[in-house]
Amino acid sequence: MAINPYRSFGLWRAWESARESAVPIVVATFAWVQVSPLLRAPSSGRPFSELELAVLMGGLAALTSWAVARQWTVFGKRRPLPPMLWGTAAALASIALSATLSKAGFSTWCAAEAAGTLQPLLMPDGSVETWVCQRGAVPNNPYLKGTLLHPNWDGTLAWTAWVFAAVSAMLAAVGLRDLRLWRSGVGDQLFQLLKLAPGGGSAVVAGPDKPENAAVVACRNGTLWGELCGQMYAAQRVFEPGEWCIRCQQPFRPAERTIQVTIVSLATAEIDVLNGLERLDMLSWTRGERPPPDPRLSGEERWVVLGETRLPDVVTVAQALGLVMEVVEGASSETDERVAEAAKLATARGSRVACWFWPGRPLDRLTYARPTERAVLGIGPERLRDLLPESGGRVVLQIDIGLMPIELRTGFCKRFLDPTRPDELRNSKQDIWVPVGPFAPIKESPGAWVPRLEGDALRVWLSLDRTQPAGVRGVTVPLPYQLPDALQDPDAPPAPTGLPDEGFDLVRMTRRAEDGEPELRRRPGDSIAEWDWLEPETIGLLRDEMLVLIDPRGL
Repeated sequence: MAINPYRSFGLWRAWESARESAVPIVVATFAWVQVSPLLRAPSSGRPFSELELAVLMGGLAALTSWAVARQWTVFGKRRPLPPMLWGTAAALASIALSATLSKAGFSTWCAAEAAGTLQPLLMPDGSVETWVCQRGAVPNNPYLKGTLLHPNWDGTLAWTAWVFAAVSAMLAAVGLRDLRLWRSGVGDQLFQLLKLAPGGGSAVVAGPDKPENAAVVACRNGTLWGELCGQMYAAQRVFEPGEWCIRCQQPFRPAERTIQVTIVSLATAEIDVLNGLERLDMLSWTRGERPPPDPRLSGEERWVVLGETRLPDVVTVAQALGLVMEVVEGASSETDERVAEAAKLATARGSRVACWFWPGRPLDRLTYARPTERAVLGIGPERLRDLLPESGGRVVLQIDIGLMPIELRTGFCKRFLDPTRPDELRNSKQDIWVPVGPFAPIKESPGAWVPRLEGDALRVWLSLDRTQPAGVRGVTVPLPYQLPDALQDPDAPPAPTGLPDEGFDLVRMTRRAEDGEPELRRRPGDSIAEWDWLEPETIGLLRDEMLVLIDPRGL
């Protein structure tokens, strides 16, 4: 999702302008197309009266004038006189052209379809009253004149009808030129776009001084539009007493609380490498027993510390990431090759509008995929003070490069190639990495995306080869996860011992507060088969909870 407000605003504006411009013209043209055949058709009874013609022509003139005048408003011309004059002129010209076409159309119909001749119908004083189509007359016989067919409209119009049409056109041009057919959605779309717009970092810091190591102060005043100001200034700037903030136009008051953040990111984006490390560190134990201590056999740190900075708590996540990314870019030139590579990876693939915050002391557990189970997902317009409580300690900010670890608990039946060796039923606990962002870096406005997990993608990544045939030897076959015997509910049905089949499912479960074991209680929406895709709140829950392989028939 590339964010370019100027381009997006132009496209939305062009689309709405084209729609507001084209629809009136289409409506007016459609009205004339529908009425024209009726005007030039032969009358089945009596022709249109003057009153009927005046009302009909007045309505058509109003539509035509509105369609023309609307073009002036759409293209930003606000003075009322030009659209009124041009709209009225176009309406009267359309009526005059319609009169000519109506008379020509009736004459063509008389000669081609009725096989008659167009004759004048004379008044007693010898003047022409109207033109009629004479059909079936006997030549030189004044008594057998045949059938006289009148047109619905012979093309003439009384002066009162012309005046009524002109007045209707002027009123429609002035009164309806500002009437929108649809409410503009540009403002709402722009608001939604800018909610997740990346922060500008030092470029949006006010004043000539530029911050050093992303050290800034921010204004904590409340604004008239209902939010905190958050305007950033360099930390070394000296303010005069009573000096006004350039954004909220009030005396500057700095944010009282600042947050010291430590910046971390993944050492690699190779998902196969990460999942390979998790398989080495997978915890496995005999079913019915408690899990043993979690060893880190691989010894590889998944996370790399890229630097530190101090941020005011009134800035948004997007503003904070704009400053943090400047620190990360500076770490790209570190002599430590591992830090430099991680910094380059975070710069190329890191989201500028979403990140994770780790409270507590997780820096001692960087070999774990999830150093803490209390990670908080911050998105775009959210302010740091709303996400992070006042604990007084440091906070770790994790750059999101599009990969997220999920704890997966399963059971499995381990069969050996030696048929004399009995099968083993075991439980396992493992972190598995799944994609939550774009694989390839976005060249235009990089990092303008929020973590999103597709249900189908999750099911593919967590398929686990659950339909393995029962007779295969030397492989592990998944089974439902089973709680230790001491923690099982005596009233619960026994866990199935059969081999897995299509009934197996992965279910999101909460943890027991006392021992961290899953709470084996089904709830609507827990099964990943029911997920189309996950909201950011659900993605955050997956950092706290776990996915457990179960057999629905046994619950």
